[in-house]
Amino acid sequence: MARRQVSMAAALLLTALPAAAQETAPPQGEMVSIEVVGTKPSVVSLQTGGSWPLTIRLLANWPLGIATVSIPEPYPESPQRGFIVFADPDDCFSFSLEQLQGSAVEPCPGGHDETYLEFAPDMNLAGLEKSSGYDDPENPPPSPSVVGLNPLKLPLGDPQPFPAWNAPPPPGPGCPPPNPGANDEVAYPGPSTGGDAKDNVGYGASPNIPGLVVLSDTGVGNVWVNDVVGGALEGVKLASPRRARNLAGFANLIGLTLNDRKSPTQGRASVTAAFHVGRDLFKPVALVDWDQLDASGIACEYDAVCNPLCDIVDDRVAWRLEGGPLTFGSDTWSFRDALNAHITTLRIFVVSGTAPDELVDQNGDGIVSIRDAQAMGLTPLSRESIVRVQSLHQEVEPGLGIPFDFFGDGIDPPPAPAGGGSINGIPR
Repeated sequence: MARRQVSMAAALLLTALPAAAQETAPPQGEMVSIEVVGTKPSVVSLQTGGSWPLTIRLLANWPLGIATVSIPEPYPESPQRGFIVFADPDDCFSFSLEQLQGSAVEPCPGGHDETYLEFAPDMNLAGLEKSSGYDDPENPPPSPSVVGLNPLKLPLGDPQPFPAWNAPPPPGPGCPPPNPGANDEVAYPGPSTGGDAKDNVGYGASPNIPGLVVLSDTGVGNVWVNDVVGGALEGVKLASPRRARNLAGFANLIGLTLNDRKSPTQGRASVTAAFHVGRDLFKPVALVDWDQLDASGIACEYDAVCNPLCDIVDDRVAWRLEGGPLTFGSDTWSFRDALNAHITTLRIFVVSGTAPDELVDQNGDGIVSIRDAQAMGLTPLSRESIVRVQSLHQEVEPGLGIPFDFFGDGIDPPPAPAGGGSINGIPR
């Protein structure tokens, strides 16, 4: 019988590791340790609304080795794809180019039976088309439909639309209030996804590290539906059962460390996924209505059309934060305080193979987590790492929330005056 073929890279690496590493694989959930740089499980970190780093290190615990689809490089470099393999029951690497293209003398008897973490070192920016090829540019890749391969350079999921009543002041004498909802618009909160650019940035599993799952209990990481009460649109609410969107597709940099050489241990290989967290990626979904009132209690955005001498004497604001109850305040700062007090919980873990773009609350506990991934039949390589973040939102008032006409008199968010810069103490 002909000898089964494996990729040259896989063979080289498997023989380079200690024999003990090849005899047994760590149990499910223990193959990868997660380190989120600069965070602690019991501490809430304070961040700005955007432009802060989320760096996730996935450390491999006693893998069989690192394999590649094709050669010449035995260790993956951008954009070559690699696999940290933890178990291969039939001792035949099924993701080698020979196996995938069907050119092997004998196919692997177990098919795709490996337990692995797939990755492709690269750097991604929203809107920046990828110009590099797939693995070896000299050889066209196998069809992306082949199990275990993920197409590179594809745009990921679309942003979610949210209702926004953004009616302008009606012209004409008398300034009758508009019909709420008559001029509905749609808002798309969240960071830029680059539109249709094939940039590997967007909602869903990352093509560069397909097994990574990043879930947020806040904002666009949730799936939202319109909240209709008595035929009237009152805002948005969480889908039931709760659904979470995998935000791993917003990873900007993916890199491999062959061995961190930590003494006195032998060290570990690791894959790092770094996010430049854009504004609104973890921001709460907030529908808000601002009003500036004159002495007669009429909203100035409409009274000013009929009465240019409108004198603002009072403010009022109404909002719904994360699908919560309708809340009223007497000044514009009350909403900002509520927004900045919100704490976001991130759940991070990695599964073998490719993670789904969305996960559903399978057990009905109101939380989408690694338990739901297991219920969906996925194989966790790691435990779940929890990160808690409180964000300081500094936008001017119009940028703090999605305009929504709760008062039924139209919307004209108040402008915020510009000012000079200054030295500010770090919040504690």
